[in-house]
Amino acid sequence: MTNGNGQKYMKVDRIPCPSFIVRRVMIALAVLSALLCAVTLWEWYRSYWFEDRVGWIGRESEILLVTYRGGLVLHHGRYWQVETFPHETGWDVDSTPTAASSQLPGRSFLGFGYARDAISGFVEHGEPDSPEVAYRQVRCPFWFLALIFALGPLRVTMLVRGRWRRERRAAGGLCVGCGYDLRASAGRCPECGAERRVAD
Repeated sequence: MTNGNGQKYMKVDRIPCPSFIVRRVMIALAVLSALLCAVTLWEWYRSYWFEDRVGWIGRESEILLVTYRGGLVLHHGRYWQVETFPHETGWDVDSTPTAASSQLPGRSFLGFGYARDAISGFVEHGEPDSPEVAYRQVRCPFWFLALIFALGPLRVTMLVRGRWRRERRAAGGLCVGCGYDLRASAGRCPECGAERRVAD
């Protein structure tokens, strides 16, 4: 075949994807999403009593995920004075009781928040006025994560319910689109124009 400029090209036909593979992938993703939603709800409840932390602490920086009072905090810190601020490096997995009176720095709206600051005053490691750790924190509320993870199972549930309704209508001699009684009609539905479907 040739295009508008007279150049020849080969037309490649699309390989159709079987519908049962699509359904299985969608169901698998929905199950995974439902599990993530359940874990999110559990961590949401737990975050008011325990602060769970997981991440990596390097020689010059750290990156952590922290659950804290209804939200998930992404924390990134950088050590400005490595020589005067000794610390252990490696994976950090810990859980401590959440302080009832402490609050995250920075501004927040509906649970979303951002903070940026530098910590100084470590007299035992360096000068009191020299900042040793600069950090950024981004907070996302658990209610938003739970809502996102719940969309997958909800979508699959709606698709399954719609398919079940269409099969039930077809078995009863009704239009699969609008539910019009087609037992006395032939061909397309006179109400909505949908093709008549015979039950499997």
